[in-house]
Order: sequence, then C-alpha cells, then structure tokens
Amino acid sequence: MAENRSKSDGFMLRFPPGLRDRVKADADERGRSMNAEVIWRIENFEKAQEAWAATDAELTKFEKYFEIDQSELKRLYQERGKLFETMNNQERTLQALRESHRTLSIMVRSLGEAILKDGDRSEFVRILAAGLSEVEIDTSSEASEPLPHEPWEH
Repeated sequence: MAENRSKSDGFMLRFPPGLRDRVKADADERGRSMNAEVIWRIENFEKAQEAWAATDAELTKFEKYFEIDQSELKRLYQERGKLFETMNNQERTLQALRESHRTLSIMVRSLGEAILKDGDRSEFVRILAAGLSEVEIDTSSEASEPLPHEPWEH
C-alpha cells in the first residue's frame, strides 16, 4: 500500500504538562507558529549542543588557569610569610645589637673612669682612659623595647 504524503511529514506530538504553554509563549514572542518554533528548536539543537560543548571546553580551560593561579597565589602567600618572618628576625637582631652596643659603651666608659681614678698610669693610658670615659651612651631609644607586632602576626 502506497503512502500518501504531502510536502512534509506530519507527526503527532504530546507535550508534558506546562511545556506546550512555554513553547507557545516563545513562539508568540518570536512571531512564529508553534509548529515553526518546534522545528526551529529541533534544527538548532545540534548547534546548541556544539556551542555548549565549546563553552564547556572554555570553562574547563579557565578552571585549569584558576587552579594554576590559586597555587601561585598560595606560593606567594607562603613567600610573603617567610619574608615577614625574616624581617622580624632582622629587627630582633638589630635590637639585640643595639642592646649589646649600649652595654659595651657603658662598660668602656666605666673602665675609662676607673683607670683615670688610679693616678699611677702613663700618659698614653691616661689619654686612652680619658677617651674611653667620654664614650657616648645611646639613649635615643630603649634597646630592650618590645618589637611592635605587625597585623599579619595576630
């Protein structure tokens, strides 16, 4: 038995609840019939899948860049922490040197004053003692003052 078909094949379609209304609204918005809207969607489905796959591939690429950036950021934070630790250690060393300098200055001055009190010394020793007794003691800052804590240390 021969089939009698017109220019296009017909197809009966049942829509799930709510889908028919959505297709109708989209068709009206685009100025098409529901039939034209369904055909347009079917014809463009593969293009949409390809576009989705391309977008997905791009997102995957960006995720890899993001992972690389995250690991680099973590490395930079660790490096910054080491630099802060080094700076704090240098400041502590500097304070220890200031304190040692102050202690040595006090000792040298005291030694010079003690030598000058004992009168039986040569001229050279008296000149040396006079120089030692005039050593200035740094009183500009308290050598044992506590280190200020930086915000990142809390």
